[in-house]
Amino acid sequence: MCIRDRREPVVCDECGQFIDEYEYHYFEKRNVDKAHTVLRRYYCCLACYAELEPKKRFKVPENKIVKKVLPEKDRARYWMHLETGVKVFDRPPCNEIPLNPDAFVHFEEYDTRGLEATYVTEVARDRETIRLAALKLEDEVIPKLVEDLNHLEIIVRTSSELTEVMHTRGINIRYIGRLSLSCKHNYLRELLVREIIARAAKVLIRDGLSFLKDEPSGFSTEDAKKCLLHYLNEIFFGQPSQQTVTVVPDDARFSSSVWEFLTEQIRRKFGIAIERDILGKVNVPLLLRTLGKMLGFTLADYNSRGPLNVGDITSFKPRVKAKNSYKTCVDIALERARLVDRMGKRSQWYMEGGPERALATDMFRTATIMIEQVFSAESAEAARVFKEFAEHLEERHQERGKPHYSLWNRSYFVQENELSAEARFNHQKAIAAFVRSGDELNPEIAECFVALARLVKEKHFTKGNFSESESPEVFTNLLKAIDVVERGVGVDHPEAAELYCKLALAYQERGLIYEASPWIRKAFCIFFRIFGPFDDITLKIFDYLKAIEVVIDSGLERLPVEEVAGAIEKAEFEQSAALVKVD
Repeated sequence: MCIRDRREPVVCDECGQFIDEYEYHYFEKRNVDKAHTVLRRYYCCLACYAELEPKKRFKVPENKIVKKVLPEKDRARYWMHLETGVKVFDRPPCNEIPLNPDAFVHFEEYDTRGLEATYVTEVARDRETIRLAALKLEDEVIPKLVEDLNHLEIIVRTSSELTEVMHTRGINIRYIGRLSLSCKHNYLRELLVREIIARAAKVLIRDGLSFLKDEPSGFSTEDAKKCLLHYLNEIFFGQPSQQTVTVVPDDARFSSSVWEFLTEQIRRKFGIAIERDILGKVNVPLLLRTLGKMLGFTLADYNSRGPLNVGDITSFKPRVKAKNSYKTCVDIALERARLVDRMGKRSQWYMEGGPERALATDMFRTATIMIEQVFSAESAEAARVFKEFAEHLEERHQERGKPHYSLWNRSYFVQENELSAEARFNHQKAIAAFVRSGDELNPEIAECFVALARLVKEKHFTKGNFSESESPEVFTNLLKAIDVVERGVGVDHPEAAELYCKLALAYQERGLIYEASPWIRKAFCIFFRIFGPFDDITLKIFDYLKAIEVVIDSGLERLPVEEVAGAIEKAEFEQSAALVKVD
């Protein structure tokens, strides 16, 4: 049986029990100040409401109680046995049915052994199972993923995250073409097209590299770099390499034939037509980085606008595609720590957790020691464990905060303690480990920088007592996070817009309104382009923008929301024209 419950359950104010249903009744009382601070929240489960409603014996005014339905993204699914009451949260309790990979292959020996009838029956059953699985994938699984991507239930930032999301749902990478045609957001389509081109180019370059093994005198790393260089220049710059290349086939020497191969490869494998002019519409530096991760090469400058030289390839090493399918002792320790931590969490982030959270801290700390022994402290695996431990420590530190202290920083005005100091230390270890593992533009590094910005404790802070040229550490860390996201994810992405908004709010909280204005404008324009003028996210950012622009009296706060983006672009154009005229 499939039932839904709350991911972060709250307590019913009538019976004192946790509310498991995703439908409940709610009342809140707000202050009359500008911030509309919440003074009281009241929750009532369905059973108590049904019991008290006839007699009108609620603890709050009955006419102001409203029925709430928890959004789909905030629900947790579990399966419950109706007789025993046992709940399973990870997946439905059923037997796995492996698909027969030989269902569509005919084996002649069955005819000679007289087992043809049995063979035909088994094959028919296996083929029917595969057909039903394919129908479910086409009709349910892929449309559900598209819906989640379009409604931002899932936000993918990189090629690796896209691959993980698809494989977790049992979707093969060859369906990327279908996703690119179905997704409605431009940043999603651009990411998917980049992935398609990178995978097609990977096949072409690997085929070219395979000719090196036929060289009579063997080949060196320099030869491999020259072969790679030839294809990169042909694909991305339409010009042959300046170095002499003798190890590529004759039919791949011209960019026209190279792109004919790529177009055909993409059409056959991904079911979508992509021509060379698409390079003017995608982020080529990010495309080169994605291809580099697939093939194992790095470039000195990914923003190069001309043909590359051998010296531009800083490293070129074989890449082994391997992934452990078993659980290590670290995985087991982390799972136990997460379970204990969940037991100690409360319904609201600013409520002090139970003693289980302190126990979970010790368990996370043990896991960080174990990961250094298993993978070394400079691996990406260790970086993720350090980051998870730091986030746990920061959450415990934030339990002493309040929602009205800051619009973006839950650690704001919380005094320094051992939890915040250790959280900073582990975030810094995570950043160093990511960089040393060769993934300096991982979006998780940006998350660590944002956390470091939240954990800055300003001892001598006076509102409006400094300018942008004297930025405290909070601004420095946020700008570092923005740099990582812009180079590793892209500018027109919700992740970048969210960071712009946080930086603007940080400036606003410190009285630097003129410094906040450009960043909140950038954030609004990105959300406007992605979601449109009347989406809840766009309207929320518009409220932040009006609160900032009204102080500097720019006039944007008086415009309708659908006209603000055009007015911002016009103002930026006029400003740029004025600067050019002065020069």
